[in-house]
Amino acid sequence: MDYIDQISIKRLQNVISGETTGISKDVNWQGGGSFVYAELMEKNQGYLKDVQHAETTKQLENVVNRMIAGGADFDFRVDVEKVMQDPEYQAMSLANKKQLMVKVIDKNQLYYAYSDMEDRDVQELMSESDIAFNKSFYGERDL
Repeated sequence: MDYIDQISIKRLQNVISGETTGISKDVNWQGGGSFVYAELMEKNQGYLKDVQHAETTKQLENVVNRMIAGGADFDFRVDVEKVMQDPEYQAMSLANKKQLMVKVIDKNQLYYAYSDMEDRDVQELMSESDIAFNKSFYGERDL
């Protein structure tokens, strides 16, 4: 959500400070309160960005190899390692290779689910404060 800093956070801060635009005047909003802004922990979303930003075939190949080694989730119908060895794939333009890789990344796994925090490999990616915040946010324990 690229707009979060420019639009959403500014709007929330204005509402908290008591601005009277929108429905604030109609509901006699006087201001106050607070909000928490947290980002989802990227999983395949990070790989997706890396694929899209690859500027050479070698960069794309490095990203895909990192995805394979790092346990990225792909469409279950595709063996990405076999695809990369296929002469037809090798002959594709960089743009077409990137488009294909974007298609085979599992979009249901763009971010880690809260339940993934129990996975030791995921816990290694998170700081203790991130884990504590998530548990607090979901009501498992107080900070």
